[in-house]
Order: sequence, then structure tokens, then C-alpha cells
Amino acid sequence: MFTCSFCMETRVMAPYRERSLALLKKLIEEHLTYEPEERRIILYSLSFPIRRDHLRILEFMVENKLIASLPSIRLDLISEEILELLKALNQKTITIAPESFSFTSQRLFFKYVKPCEWFEEKVEAVLNKGFNVKIYLIYGAPWEEMEAIAENIECLKRIIGKAKRMHRRIVVSLNPLVPKTSYTFPAFRHEKCSRVETGFQGLPGESKRPCREQRLRY
Repeated sequence: MFTCSFCMETRVMAPYRERSLALLKKLIEEHLTYEPEERRIILYSLSFPIRRDHLRILEFMVENKLIASLPSIRLDLISEEILELLKALNQKTITIAPESFSFTSQRLFFKYVKPCEWFEEKVEAVLNKGFNVKIYLIYGAPWEEMEAIAENIECLKRIIGKAKRMHRRIVVSLNPLVPKTSYTFPAFRHEKCSRVETGFQGLPGESKRPCREQRLRY
């Protein structure tokens, strides 16, 4: 399974557990028995879809004319098949969490050690299917210098440019790296937020104070 270094759940909630396809179908059927008018299903998972059964549960919901919401999807698991299924389930926005476009942070976060071009391709595939995109990024890591902030900004500009040309909306959510005793970064002194804000001043959007408002829309 995936063990991102900043993630509390993979340590506190270990070991990995999964409900069977049969049980998931049963839960949905029971829901429809008691609430036949409520057709919306929310799928909560830290890593979805990593198994064929995950696609089969989406197919099951499509067959039953349900509306589904998948709060987040792993970038390396995005495929045309799953995008078509999510579109059929009436999902409008795909949420992804690259966390950082800086190679240094990617390596230390144990997540997506990939160049900006790889992220561009993944996001473009999502945009081509008619989805809007929400992107989660982490800021405030103790090793980050202005160079890392600049890398994030440059890659975001390229991704946002693609979305604008396709008349799609992108929301960028900036989230601080919060120290927790149960994972790799138990304690460190946060960099001043003004440093991050200075780096993001050149990025267009509704918010010019990302550390305070923590959300940018394009």
C-alpha cells in the first residue's frame, strides 16, 4: 500500500483493510431500500481505485443509475476507464493531491516523484473528459526554499493555462504541513507564512494571501 511520509492515517489506522465487493453492493442495496430517493453515494478512500473490484463497484452504481462522489483520486491510477465511469456517475470535479511539484519535497513525502510534464498529462486527461479540477498542495516543509515555491508556481501556471484554454475551472487548496507525533515529521518550526505568500504573489487568482485563505480559484 501507499505510505506517504506526512500521512497520519497510514500509521494510526494500520493495517490496511478493505471491504469486499459483495459487502459494498449489499450496503448500497440496503441504503436504496431505506432511502430510495437518495441516489447519491460518497466513496471515502485514501487510495482509490487500486483494485479491479473498485471499478466494478463503480460499474454497479452506473447500472443502478446512482450519482457518486469520489472525494479524491490517485494521479497514477487515473485512466480513461475510470474517468468515463465517474462521468457517468455525474461527478463534476476531480480532486487530486500532488502535494508538491518540487522533486525534493516529492522524495521526502514518498509521493509522485515525477516531473511537471507528468502532472500536466494527467490533468489534461481529466480536463479532456469535461471535469473541473481541484489540486491540494502542502506548504511549510522545513527544507523548502524559495526555489521549491518557484517550482510549484511554475508548474501550477502551466496546468492552469491548460485549464483556461479549455474553459475549465481549477481550485488550488494550500495546506500547511502540520507536525504530528505519529509520523515522519513529529516536530519542526514552521516557516513564516509571509515567505510562502511572497512566492505566490505572481500567481493570478481570487486569493493573494494563500496562507490565510488557503484557496485559489481559476
